[in-house]
Amino acid sequence: MSRLVKKENRAEYIAVLGDGDGQADASLLIGGRDEATQGKFAPNLNAHKWHDEAWLNINHPDTVILNETEIYNEQEEKVELTAGPLTHRYRVKDKKTLEYDIILSAKPQRNSLTFNLDFPAGMHFWKQPESHYDFWQLQGGEKSQWKTLEEFTREFDEWRPEKYGCYVVYWTKGNHIIGRENYKTGKFCHINRPKVIDNNGDEIFADLDIDVERKTLEISVSPQWLNNAAYPIRIDPDIGYTSAGDNGHVDIGEINSVRVAVFNTDSRNEATSNGTATSMSTYVDVSECAANTKFKACLYDEGAAGDTPDGGDLNSYSTEQTDSELPGADGWMTIDFDDTAGSITSGVEYYAGFHADTADTVAVWYEITGGQAGDKLEKDDDAYAAGLPATFGSDGTGGTWVIVSVYYTYSEEGEDVLCAGVKYWASLQQQFLRGGN
Repeated sequence: MSRLVKKENRAEYIAVLGDGDGQADASLLIGGRDEATQGKFAPNLNAHKWHDEAWLNINHPDTVILNETEIYNEQEEKVELTAGPLTHRYRVKDKKTLEYDIILSAKPQRNSLTFNLDFPAGMHFWKQPESHYDFWQLQGGEKSQWKTLEEFTREFDEWRPEKYGCYVVYWTKGNHIIGRENYKTGKFCHINRPKVIDNNGDEIFADLDIDVERKTLEISVSPQWLNNAAYPIRIDPDIGYTSAGDNGHVDIGEINSVRVAVFNTDSRNEATSNGTATSMSTYVDVSECAANTKFKACLYDEGAAGDTPDGGDLNSYSTEQTDSELPGADGWMTIDFDDTAGSITSGVEYYAGFHADTADTVAVWYEITGGQAGDKLEKDDDAYAAGLPATFGSDGTGGTWVIVSVYYTYSEEGEDVLCAGVKYWASLQQQFLRGGN
């Protein structure tokens, strides 16, 4: 069955993309609403999450639609529209990614394309470093530790160059109350840096810039490359709708002194009702985890100063986990607080993390915020053998530049969880059928 479905008697197409577990998925509406487009397919992408609480609309206003009609290929899960020199093609690449191709049949007058955005207050757009060299400097790394910028770029940018200069988009809420919305990490999507390919197969990466105040997205291509290109050319900005970070991993272990680590110290972690902690979930980079590893999941509350785990009390923790509990491949891992499950108090912030035994014990995916929203990694250097400290004592060396793929779950006091869960899934089904707002 195609994941891209045409709505009956309408020039609208819907898809549901995400982690594939039915939670925090994005409902996509492609082509615009017939009521707004007079029944014509328009180069408009509208994505919604959490029952329309958060959304992102991407529209190309310079494409003028006359009598053109879209072409839908159900088997290849794509729909495209050609209007003048531009073709807009939307294709479901996999269960989590939409491939959006803009094809130019001839050299454009300008070296950039501008799209209009619409989104609610509370959406954060974080541009990732332009190179791994910039990322290293953001962490406080010394230039002297690397020979030259060129050597650094050669070593790292060949890995996944589409991630450098891309954007990650996060909603203002996170975590999960059982029976209610699962915001997970609060991640809405990521927009990769576009690759541009000409008719001879020559490639270059474009620049991607989002102006939050003007609500615009601009893709810019080197004028020199455009002058020499063989047309048509294809601009390819993939958009992913997973909840996990996708830029790198942070290692929690003994030798590198990240022994107790908690993450994402911002307003996303504030509990909104009373209840009991049940588990912590994290997206693990399995290939980077150490063999024969030992670790525990933990949850600390905020300290007396507020908005920080420093001085906070140990709330919940798991029994000891080993590498046998890790997922078989990179993916989500949920660890129950099966040793001690503490009480959750509305209005208090809680910070989930790990206590680890050996170097690079647990490798967890993250993305970069540059401290723009106060997200950070806090560390306590208490050794694993000594057990989890009753009070978190930050060593002051945590980075203020990451949002880590970790969130906690708790049961709400007095809530009929089964009833709430049934209502949630029924509502999600209705949202899919109507294709968003």
